[in-house]
Amino acid sequence: MTSNRNCGKCGKKCDNCNTPGAVPSTSSLGKAKNKGKHPVKYKDWGSRDPRDSSDSDDEEFQRIFKDNKKKTEYKRKQYFDTAGTKKKKTKNLDDVIVTMSILRRNVTTNNLTTVYDSGIGVKVPVFASASIIQEETERKLRALRKIVSSDGKHVLTNKDGVWLKFIPGTKEQFTLQKYKELRGLPGSKIHLYLLPVRDYLAVQKNAKERRDPHWKEARDFLDHPFEDTCKKTKQPNPDYWEKQSQQLNSYICVESEEEPYPEEESGKKEDDNPDNLGTSRSQSEMDRQLSTLLKGLNKERIQQDEKVYFVKRTKVWSNMRARIQLPSFDPSLKVKVKFIGEEEAQDGGGPRSEMLRLAIHQLYQSDLFLQTADGYVPTCGSLSLNRDDYVAVGQLFALSLVQLGPAPHGMHPVITQALCGKSHTQIEVLGEPAVEDAMTSIFLDKLTAVSSHDDLKRFLQEDRTLDILQMVQWTIPVGKMTMKDVPTLKRVVILHDLIFKRKPAIEQMREGLGTLGILGHMDEDPSLFQGVFSHKKEGLEPDDLMEQCNVIFANQGSNRYEAQTSIIEKFTLWLEEVKSGEHDGVKVRDVMVFMTGAECEPPAGWPVRPMIQFSSCEKGCSCFATANTCTLTLKLPEHLDDLSQPQFSSRMTDTIKEGWGFDAIIDKSLKRARNTKFMRS
Repeated sequence: MTSNRNCGKCGKKCDNCNTPGAVPSTSSLGKAKNKGKHPVKYKDWGSRDPRDSSDSDDEEFQRIFKDNKKKTEYKRKQYFDTAGTKKKKTKNLDDVIVTMSILRRNVTTNNLTTVYDSGIGVKVPVFASASIIQEETERKLRALRKIVSSDGKHVLTNKDGVWLKFIPGTKEQFTLQKYKELRGLPGSKIHLYLLPVRDYLAVQKNAKERRDPHWKEARDFLDHPFEDTCKKTKQPNPDYWEKQSQQLNSYICVESEEEPYPEEESGKKEDDNPDNLGTSRSQSEMDRQLSTLLKGLNKERIQQDEKVYFVKRTKVWSNMRARIQLPSFDPSLKVKVKFIGEEEAQDGGGPRSEMLRLAIHQLYQSDLFLQTADGYVPTCGSLSLNRDDYVAVGQLFALSLVQLGPAPHGMHPVITQALCGKSHTQIEVLGEPAVEDAMTSIFLDKLTAVSSHDDLKRFLQEDRTLDILQMVQWTIPVGKMTMKDVPTLKRVVILHDLIFKRKPAIEQMREGLGTLGILGHMDEDPSLFQGVFSHKKEGLEPDDLMEQCNVIFANQGSNRYEAQTSIIEKFTLWLEEVKSGEHDGVKVRDVMVFMTGAECEPPAGWPVRPMIQFSSCEKGCSCFATANTCTLTLKLPEHLDDLSQPQFSSRMTDTIKEGWGFDAIIDKSLKRARNTKFMRS
């Protein structure tokens, strides 16, 4: 039997080469593949075409071509696949490879040594916490059989065995990103260690007797850098706090650490020096008493559980009022703050203080209060009273005080006395207090000017005077009034304008103040709290700011010491310029807010003394001053010494004006020119 088709090999009829013809393809792709190829030889058929076979050979034909059919379909699909549809592995730029090793304690010397051949690279996210790094490292070390379950738990440390629970030198929780910024090293240069807990406790316990005197000595030098009375035995290196400020075993952070030996009696003694408790040297005995009271309330009433407040900087009070009026609001939870639209900051107290300060400021600027020359008075609107808005005001005041935040300064002193529990007979009306109503103010001015009985009679016959007398329901007949009645009339009119017609608002605020137990203490000693709420007319003085701060200088006699003293001289002169109003829009209190998040020292005192430090930068750097409101630290770059006094003043003014917000970037023109940003955390 011959075929009528051309041979794929010779191009002629199949009877010329005695081979079966090529099977025709049903597609152009198949024709292209078969072109120029020899026809397929089929097993056991010789020169026969299997498609010309009888029906009994169909099953054998399907079996032979089954695999070939699948391969052809796969090749066709692969040929028509669109390029680039396959997923490509992308490098995660947020991951960092950190070098990790194991530390062990030498039993004989009690020193920490690195275990030989224990170093490995661990890939972790750049924002990884200490627990994430520790867990990932333990998992990898167990897989490599370098640690076993009998080793127990581990802690993440540096080479010196310092536990990295917090960022060294601060109270911020440890994250790899913050640690990189602190060290100024890339991730590949970071070397961390795992230390067994039993070794860590043994080292800490053996060094306890040496450690406590060292911290005490360092703290004495920090509080009294220029006094020789605290340097009785050893002369501490003045560079100690500058060099060791990045170490976790600083006095401030260790005081906040949990005692590693709960069963052992602590060897720490109560320090009688109020400076060491974070209070100002200028505090009076009453201020210290109030500070102790508020700290006790904080310890008693505030839980360790945190409540996160997401707030917008321009609408803090409206956000807080809505939260406070919710039935589920719990003021006993510790406040943690995140400002919407700003870089997230670790809340060690700075963001919380900033939020409470802004809430109080916006509260006084709202329609709930009116401003007078002596302070704010409640408007006592019917709608506000119906919504219990003043209850929310009192709760905010209590929250700020018991959470060790800023004082709600700003209220009229007469209102403050009533708020603190004094009755109308106990309220002192000193001098010429300002009132809110304009007609009442004119009446009081004229009444004060009355000097004789005839002047009094003429004054009492005026229409406006009669209206005021009718308003306060004065019952003594006008014809029988004498000069002896003038002080009583004056007091009644003042109390009516400031107290009696605002009594519902005052009562609602007192109800809110009773939330965290502070109202009972106010009723027991009203004079203790009057200064907390009263408006302060006098502003913060430059001398007060510098007196509350510790300035950490380099070693005396060094070049850095000379540059730093020159910077402080320019800084104090700039503060005097700010006080005199030479820099529009900037006040001394703004400098304190930039540095601490509060306009003045809180009623409970500073958690730690505010500090001014210096930072050294690369040559040619033109960065601005930075502040950390959690550690109450202002850092001044040492290259500021290269500027003249006008240039220095301009640079610091720009810092205060443009540096609001956490991680707030200055305007684009300054950013392009100076390539810098302000950091507040």
